[in-house]
Amino acid sequence: MRRVSILLAGTAIAVALGATAFAQTGPGAKSPGERFRTQFFERLDANKDGKITKAEFEAARAAEFKAADKNGDGVVDKGEFAAYGDRRSADFVDRMFARLDKNNDGKLDAAELAAGRGTRGDRADRGDRADRGDRADRGDRADRAERGDRAGRADRAGRINFERADTAKKGYLTLEDLAKLRSARAEAALKRRFERLDTNRDGKLTPDELPAERKDAILRADANKDGAVTFEEFAVRPRQFLLRSVEVQFKALDADGDGKLTKAEIDAARGKPMLLLIADANKDGAVTKEELAKAFAGRRTLVSDRVFEALDADKDGKISAAEWQAAGERRFARLDRDRDGAVTADELGRRGRRGDR
Repeated sequence: MRRVSILLAGTAIAVALGATAFAQTGPGAKSPGERFRTQFFERLDANKDGKITKAEFEAARAAEFKAADKNGDGVVDKGEFAAYGDRRSADFVDRMFARLDKNNDGKLDAAELAAGRGTRGDRADRGDRADRGDRADRGDRADRAERGDRAGRADRAGRINFERADTAKKGYLTLEDLAKLRSARAEAALKRRFERLDTNRDGKLTPDELPAERKDAILRADANKDGAVTFEEFAVRPRQFLLRSVEVQFKALDADGDGKLTKAEIDAARGKPMLLLIADANKDGAVTKEELAKAFAGRRTLVSDRVFEALDADKDGKISAAEWQAAGERRFARLDRDRDGAVTADELGRRGRRGDR
C-alpha cells in the first residue's frame, strides 16, 4: 500500500480506498507497491531510457505546480491547493471504481470490494500496530502519499475483543473504549521504536542518532525547537493518526449512529469489507461512485490543510514555485539512493523497512 498523492496521506478513508484501489489477486499479481512504482516510473521517465533524471523529476513537479496554479499568478493559495486535490481525487476515484466494478453495473457490492483487498492476508489489526502502520516519522506527509496502514483491506471489526474492551461491563463500547483498546499496543510499539533510536538512552532523539533518510521527518516533531525530540513529541502524530483511524472505524461500525457500539453491531459487520461499511451511506449493501467520492472527500480537508502548511515553508499563506520544487528536491534526494543524479527502477524497488513513500 505504497501511495503517491500528497493530498491523501494519513487518513483512514484514504487507507481503505487506496488499499482496495491498487490491489490485484491471482498468481503473479503485483503488490500495490509494485503497481505504484511501475506507474510512477513510467510517468516520470519522459525519454524512456530506464531512469528518471533530476531534470525529468523537476519537469514533472513544474507541470504539477502549473496545474495547481489555476490563475497563473505564480503561487498556489489554499483554495487552489484544495481544488487541485479535488481534481486528483476525482481522477483517482474514477480509475479505482472502473477497476473494481467488474460487472459494470455502476456499483460495488461486497464481493467486488472483498476481491479488491489484495493478496497479503488479513491486516485487520493494523490500527493498533504503530510499529508497522502508524510510523512515528509521519511528519513527512507531503511526500508520503496515499499510504495508510492497510486498515481498509480487511474486516477490522472481527478483531475487536468486545469483552476486553468493555472494561466497565456497560454492554456497549464508546469511542473512548475503542481508542483505548487500539492504543494500548500502539503505545508500546512506539516506545520500543523510540528506544531503538535513542542509542545513548538519554530520553531524547538528537540528529546524530537518526538515520539520514528519516532525520528530517523525525526532527519535524521537535515542537519546542530545542534540537531534540522527546518521546511525547515523537508520539504526537502517530497518536493523532490512530485516533482519526479509530473515529472512522467506530462511525462505520455504529450502525444506528447512537454513539454506542454493541456486540451485535460488531458481529453484524464481521466479514464485510471496511470500505463497504465506511462508504455505503444508504446501507443498501453496495457502494456507488458518488458514495465513494463523498467518503473519500469527507476526510481530505484536514489532510489538505496539514500538507499545505508543510509545503508553505515561509508560512505566508501561499506556496511558491520554489517551495513546491524544494519539496520535490528533498524527495528526489531520498529516491536517488546511489547519489548519481538519476533514479532507476531498481532504486524505487530497494526500499528499507521505512523507505521513502
